[in-house]
Amino acid sequence: MKTRRIIFIVIALCCAVLSRAEENEVPTAILQHGTTMSLFKGYSAFKNAMEVADEGDVITLSQGVFEGDFNITKSVSIYGAGFEDHSDKGMEKTEIKSPLYFGASDENTTLSKIHLEGVYCTGNIFFGQLRNGSAGRPVKEITISKCRINDGVYFRSNINTVNISCCVLNAVKGYYVSIVVAKMDITNCYLFSTVSSLDPQSNVLIDHCIIGGYYDKNYQYAQFKFTNDIFVSTASYSNDQSWITYNGIGSYVDNCLYNTKRIGGSYGVKMYTNYGNVTNCTGVAYDEMFKDVADAAYTPERTFILSNEEWIDNDDTPIGIHGGDGFNKAPATPTVKSLQLGVSGTTLSVTYDAEVR
Repeated sequence: MKTRRIIFIVIALCCAVLSRAEENEVPTAILQHGTTMSLFKGYSAFKNAMEVADEGDVITLSQGVFEGDFNITKSVSIYGAGFEDHSDKGMEKTEIKSPLYFGASDENTTLSKIHLEGVYCTGNIFFGQLRNGSAGRPVKEITISKCRINDGVYFRSNINTVNISCCVLNAVKGYYVSIVVAKMDITNCYLFSTVSSLDPQSNVLIDHCIIGGYYDKNYQYAQFKFTNDIFVSTASYSNDQSWITYNGIGSYVDNCLYNTKRIGGSYGVKMYTNYGNVTNCTGVAYDEMFKDVADAAYTPERTFILSNEEWIDNDDTPIGIHGGDGFNKAPATPTVKSLQLGVSGTTLSVTYDAEVR
């Protein structure tokens, strides 16, 4: 079943490429329901596909801009063409201009196995919340991969599992401090801000990330495990410390780099936890961390290759986003290089050349 699904996703992409060529690059959405596929065109294509989607369906978005009111009430997988433009490859990003709300109002419905990949979201993403602001039903499993989220990711209901990888994103927060995320893994990401406002029963692993947020003593109640990360944040006052967690019993920080240099009116930070341990951490000035540019700001062109090859983890891969599983911005959807269609009677044949990015 998994192999067949992958084949249909590839065919869906072929249809999307053909549609764009014929319709002067109008954005398209392909809805895959079992062995049946439906094509939607225009800026509201994603919204229209979502309105008729069912549990377990797959929606594949072309490059381009999608607008609408996105209240997603079904357990679906959403794949885009990528979260950044690549002019050298003739590719543009998939951009969703409105907030995304994942949550069902039916008390007998629980969303599960939500997958979001390869999109640029200009607004917030809410899980367990309806567009009208009311709480939705719980969401069990969430995967966000290879996306850029300009605003925040918010949880309105308790969540079993959250996996966020290879993303560029802002804050990740519980809507209330009482929200429990049983297991959240954030790996190989660039975090502009913080993960906060979660219940002490929450368990958060942040591994091989670049972190720009200042983790102070307020709202850091969850059990945090920071490993192989690079903290490029600053403190507001010279006597401030970077409180990785205040009430998070069992938290720890291991094998991380942290900024020691003052930036403008802000100061370098010290690594500290109230109830946990800090081990094997190294203080480095932010402008001495990377080879490509003498700062830590994110741009699409940045490589973030470390200036010191000795900053490695236990698996001999670099600290930061290139270690572990690595930082790969290309979504799992393949790139279609060529496409040919043939019709013989009632038979349609498709011949294509595709490559994994």
